[in-house]
Amino acid sequence: SSDIAYVNFGQQGFNYTPPTGHKAICTDNMAAINIKKPQDYFKPKLYTGTVTDGATQSITGIGFQPDLTWIKRRDDGNSSHIVDSARGAGKCIESNSTNAEDASNPNGLLTAFNSDGFTLTGGSTNGVLCCEETATYVAWNWKEDASTAGFDIVLDTGTGSAHTVSHGLGAKPELILRKGRTQTDNWSVYSPYLNANDATEYLKLNEGDTQANLNTIWDDTPPTSSVFTVGTNGQVNDNNVTYVTYLFKSVPGFSKVGFYKGNDDNFGPFVYCGFQPAFVMTKRMDGAAGSWLIYDNVRTTINPMHINLYADLPDEEFTNTGSDPQMDFYATGFKIKSSYHSINHSTGPHLFLAFAHTPTKYNSTAF
Repeated sequence: SSDIAYVNFGQQGFNYTPPTGHKAICTDNMAAINIKKPQDYFKPKLYTGTVTDGATQSITGIGFQPDLTWIKRRDDGNSSHIVDSARGAGKCIESNSTNAEDASNPNGLLTAFNSDGFTLTGGSTNGVLCCEETATYVAWNWKEDASTAGFDIVLDTGTGSAHTVSHGLGAKPELILRKGRTQTDNWSVYSPYLNANDATEYLKLNEGDTQANLNTIWDDTPPTSSVFTVGTNGQVNDNNVTYVTYLFKSVPGFSKVGFYKGNDDNFGPFVYCGFQPAFVMTKRMDGAAGSWLIYDNVRTTINPMHINLYADLPDEEFTNTGSDPQMDFYATGFKIKSSYHSINHSTGPHLFLAFAHTPTKYNSTAF
């Protein structure tokens, strides 16, 4: 059509006072948020390994002392390297495997958390896991702050009998990742956005399988603002086995846990987050299997976000083309740009976890 419409959302001022309860659409009128600088609590970091056998390498520029660092080699197929301050530096678990915690890996370890980053030490096979010479890596870093940043790390010991475990979020967790430290077994994932919202459904972080129904994982009991429940299944509660649990809740302007429904189209759904993402992880929850896909704004700096890694696979990063899994990062959220079923299938919802680069309220390009 040749018609032209001029729309004033408040950018030019109004001739008349807006109706009671209504305001101009602008960032000044958005609700205040507690975390104005997301990089104080979450930051992805790229680095290249330099370590020879037994040597060390310091990674700086994080801006805070991490409480959780998740390292993945980008240019080769190696397992993830997850270390947190609660278990202590030097104790690694892998998102893509059932392996027990390893404190003496011959392929190198993160051996210290520092005020502005972390230290890596090469192993007898030259630091393949985290710091091999000339290899490229990404490290996703979180600062634990249960009340402000909505992220809590909990350690406990299983009993074999269903029981509750305390957490400090002060709100119901929207995502729970739990792994046995001293035994070989799967990761267990809870979210209220899984089908039926009845705490009988669960996912595995180390596998791309569809969600499964098993009430002995979370004892058919949704978490509360102070505790979560583990059932009798040894995957989450074997007698005398120690466990680590990572819990997340959405924080306005900083993080978002949720779900979206796909449409089988290259022009996929837009997901509002209230911020420009720095990190997005997605997982198809039902139907055919689909990997946990991870995107960030340091490995891809302009749209489309076409390079993904996997939480459930040791594979090197994959560069997507055509209809392969892609998305755009916008000032207010992300948009799926692929009909690939692992990221955009119309028959079932997709779970996601996202962290901010810039809150929409403080992003000059938001509108």
